[in-house]
Amino acid sequence: MTQPASRSIVLRSSHILLVKVIAARPGAWVPSTPPGLRSRKVELSVQIAETLRGKLDPAPGGPVSITVEQTDYAGELMMQPLRGSWSRIPIDPGTELVAFAESASGRAERVLEEPACRLVLAAEEVLPGLRIAAQALAKDLPLSQTLDLAALLMAKLDPIFAEFLWERYADDAMASQRAFDLLADFSERKGLAPSTRQALIDGGYRLVSLRADETPERGQRLALTMCRVLLIPDAADLHENLIGTYLPNLVGLTSGLPPQPASTVFEDREAERKAVEAFLRRHGTEADASPLLEWIRIK
Repeated sequence: MTQPASRSIVLRSSHILLVKVIAARPGAWVPSTPPGLRSRKVELSVQIAETLRGKLDPAPGGPVSITVEQTDYAGELMMQPLRGSWSRIPIDPGTELVAFAESASGRAERVLEEPACRLVLAAEEVLPGLRIAAQALAKDLPLSQTLDLAALLMAKLDPIFAEFLWERYADDAMASQRAFDLLADFSERKGLAPSTRQALIDGGYRLVSLRADETPERGQRLALTMCRVLLIPDAADLHENLIGTYLPNLVGLTSGLPPQPASTVFEDREAERKAVEAFLRRHGTEADASPLLEWIRIK
């Protein structure tokens, strides 16, 4: 069952298809609106290699012919977003793509063409996580089993999978501290791409921010995760936002969220508290660490 209101494109999509480009016949580029853009029609022949979500009816017996529109910039000025799910997508024969669609139809050509087709991505960017998500949905896997599968492919997971995790298991995470802890622990693991770790932190932060008054323990646990991420060298790209925005907001220093004393966040974890304090004293980002330093020193 799809969830139209979900932030996760996996859960919103009625169909997720892995397709392989067999042939492409692009038309000529023509000026488009607004000024500064150009567009073209492309006749594509694609093979449905795998159905990750949804059902095609009738099932294609061979290549599927579709016509898509691509939009691009007419010059070097790139100030506005490009419209269209197929824009700037490689269409060389042999290219594998993943198409996300929201369609009441099961016909492949309708699913793959706009407006049903909402997003197209290079398969290598998202396929490992999508296969785990597809299995979790098809078998209604509990969170622990989904994370066990994901742990085998840490470096290959992407932000779309991270968003799926928090959206799919949000109710579990709010109903059970153990479930929330599993997601928080996963966000701290070594080997995650920075963008994936960022998406995991975003998912937890969004959930806690929306429902902070219900279970303050979730905010405390997420604050501990953020502090631990500060000590992960390959997460350095995230440190400035954690210090300047996420942590001060989460612990109530710069937001209306319930205050989270450092003494509670680091209860029975004095060594970790000292390590984070030392990091904040020497950190080299542009964010001002003084509010967090004052917070972490109060026992």
